[in-house]
Amino acid sequence: MKNIFSIILFILLISCGNKKHKENQELILTANAIKTTNNSKELKIQIKLTNNSESVKSYSIMSCSYSDNFVLGNSALLISPIECDKNFPARLILNPNQSKTHNLTILKIRASKTEDFKIGFKIIKIQDNSNYFDEYEKQIKDPNIKIVWSNPVKIQ
Repeated sequence: MKNIFSIILFILLISCGNKKHKENQELILTANAIKTTNNSKELKIQIKLTNNSESVKSYSIMSCSYSDNFVLGNSALLISPIECDKNFPARLILNPNQSKTHNLTILKIRASKTEDFKIGFKIIKIQDNSNYFDEYEKQIKDPNIKIVWSNPVKIQ
């Protein structure tokens, strides 16, 4: 009985610690379904990146194919590529409490085992003195890249 109480106390302490950590994240990612198209295999999502810190934050993101910075936590879904003429790594600068929104189209490529999914944003920070393209490509492909995850979004 004493062991069960210890385990419950341990789980409660961990869950309280995780909530506090989440509240203190410097970048908050919020995802909302904005509409479904006539095609039931597409879902339009609005992503909002918010600087939750007291200082200016800078991230690298593609100027046109910004969807490259996002990942999905559900393998039954795919982010539709964005077509454009000129595409290059750019800086996304967020002042304290400032937000920036992006729209994504999510494609359902097969039946999903869950009713919701999360979207992640790959944190890429490039120094001014770096070769911007090479450094961006290196970081975007890094399997250990830091990812900030959104709230769950319901698959409709």
